[in-house]
Amino acid sequence: MLTASNDLLAGARIDRSTASPRERASAADTYKALCVTINDPNEEFIIAPVKNTAPVGVTRHSTGLRTVVARAHEGAALLWIAMPVVDIAPESIAFVVLLVTSAVRMAVDPGAWSGYFQKARCLLPFALLCMWFVCAAAWSSSSTSKAVQSAPIRPLFGLAALLIAVRGPWPAWIALAASSTVMLTISAVKVLANPSLYSRYSPEFPGIRNNYSSTCLIAGALITGSVAAMIATRQRRYVVVGAVPLSVAAIVLRATGSRTGAIAALIGTMVSVVSLVMSKCARRWRLVIAVTMLTVVGGALFLNSAASNRLIPMIYGAPGSSLNYKPVDGTAAFLGRVAGERGPIWFVALSLAGQRPIFGWGSKSWKDIYPAEVKRLSPALGLEDPQQINTLASMPQAHNTFLQVFVEQGAIGLILLCWVLVECWHRSKQVQDPILRAVLLGVLMVWLTQGMTEPLLNFPVSTVFLGLIIVTTAIPTSMPQQPRL
Repeated sequence: MLTASNDLLAGARIDRSTASPRERASAADTYKALCVTINDPNEEFIIAPVKNTAPVGVTRHSTGLRTVVARAHEGAALLWIAMPVVDIAPESIAFVVLLVTSAVRMAVDPGAWSGYFQKARCLLPFALLCMWFVCAAAWSSSSTSKAVQSAPIRPLFGLAALLIAVRGPWPAWIALAASSTVMLTISAVKVLANPSLYSRYSPEFPGIRNNYSSTCLIAGALITGSVAAMIATRQRRYVVVGAVPLSVAAIVLRATGSRTGAIAALIGTMVSVVSLVMSKCARRWRLVIAVTMLTVVGGALFLNSAASNRLIPMIYGAPGSSLNYKPVDGTAAFLGRVAGERGPIWFVALSLAGQRPIFGWGSKSWKDIYPAEVKRLSPALGLEDPQQINTLASMPQAHNTFLQVFVEQGAIGLILLCWVLVECWHRSKQVQDPILRAVLLGVLMVWLTQGMTEPLLNFPVSTVFLGLIIVTTAIPTSMPQQPRL
């Protein structure tokens, strides 16, 4: 008979999915050292726990306290994940609660943090990107405090706490999906009640934090995740549940009239469906239904909407911009043909990036350097009307995540951002759960597509969204295998 102490056996348990061969060998040696071998009449080996020498009351009390703190820590983490789509005030409160519960758990249960730094290595690219944002504040023309605040410092600390707080990847994504569905449902009700009141680009549009970029990103991610869950899940009731966020997200996305948001949702959904088909997890009849729903939803998003009205002229070569200009420069003309009204903005951004290609102009410096560059390049853009020049000069951002980073953080920041995205794709492809893998790949494509026309790193919601993809790939999809007692 093999006997050992309960506490010693618990100390020898390891996470086999993340442990190195040396750690597994060390754990095996620990079991051998702790156990005494005795043959039983049936010539079998049994692992039987030895009575703990510690007082029973003390052991039960400490175990109960650790359990309560662990559950509070997990609840605070899920609360923080759900709050970025609500508003900055509740998100700040949830972040403070998460830090407090993390500190309490570190004091009460230090063993829960064993192996933490090995898991935290997945956040290295994200941490380096955050640090470079802070460093770029040193040479920014904007105020240092505003430049430092633009760095994703708070999302980094929050995501780092999730590695221990959350027991699985699905609770984190379900919390974000639930809060997003609630907020988008409120938006859909307001839009349907009075469609004329909430026009495109209205500052009062009832989206995620009243922001078009965040609203389109979350809506596209909900459509992608809902379709993947409806196709692959084994329980039929989840098919009905998944139809709710899909319908709500489609209504809000249609109300925004964003062509990029619609394209991002369709591309993300196609990537997730292809992943499920390759994994042989897609059920045929549900796949037919999903394709039909995508056709209907896609047609509703484009039919007689601002998206279709601006997409068709771009295909036939018209600039598709509200600016009346005839570019003299060939690059400006090409960007105007491809990107429409964003073409002149990208042309100016490329000019700024070329002046300081390595380190950039500094974090949060766009509003200080962009207007003067527009006036300097107005002859190359063919702009003569002062009102049109002022309109172009008033653009608050580059309408492209990569160009925004290239201008403000230089080539170093752009390389770090690409590293983060490549790490997200690589780690998502290695996820064992086929449904989770399809969802992660799909929502990552939504983020990439949306980032081609919007500076997503300027918004906390999209930053947390990107970091959550990395973190959930480092959390085991199931609890570690426990030894038999």
